[in-house]
Amino acid sequence: MFCQRCGKEAQPGAFYCGRCGASLENVQNSASSGKTNYAQPVQSNSGPAQGYPYNRGASGTAIKSKKKKIILISVIAAVAIIGIVCAVLEPILVNKKSSDQNSFVRNTYTKQLEGTWVADTGSNEKWDFFSDGKVACYNGSKTIAMTYRVDENSKMLSLYRQENQNSKINFTWDPELKKTIESGRGKRYASDGKAITAASWYVDGNKLYLAGDSFTRK
Repeated sequence: MFCQRCGKEAQPGAFYCGRCGASLENVQNSASSGKTNYAQPVQSNSGPAQGYPYNRGASGTAIKSKKKKIILISVIAAVAIIGIVCAVLEPILVNKKSSDQNSFVRNTYTKQLEGTWVADTGSNEKWDFFSDGKVACYNGSKTIAMTYRVDENSKMLSLYRQENQNSKINFTWDPELKKTIESGRGKRYASDGKAITAASWYVDGNKLYLAGDSFTRK
């Protein structure tokens, strides 16, 4: 039994041509009636005949599997890129989010503070202002480690306790403080670790006026 379309010999009982997919029903009917139909091979570029039940399932499954792999690879790549971006930006964002005590800038006023200042009252109180933004206050019994910043525009002096950087004391620039202290009307501030308002400071050469005390540079 031969296919009427391409001429390929078919297996007995086959319903479709194994080469071109054409129906062999007419060939079988002819064979059962005792007639033999010989067909000339026909070249076909159209592929399997329409309606030929060739296996499409395997091909469809392969396409779906390939799409899933592409999606998975894309997701993994996106996650990797996000991770890299976060790793690069994290230090920048952290530094940007950090408060001003973490970005010391030397200026005219910080340079005026640099050095060792001893209290004029005869007490053991002493202040050491360093060029890297650190400051140590010795009150006679212990040393308190702090950092300091001076805003060049407002001339605001800010002191931060190193063990608690959220504890800030602000001192406003006040040239009148010199007269106030030298006249004996200066008052000390209560150092309770909280921000203190109405505190002021002033530097005049080798004299430092801080809150209610005066200090001389050594």
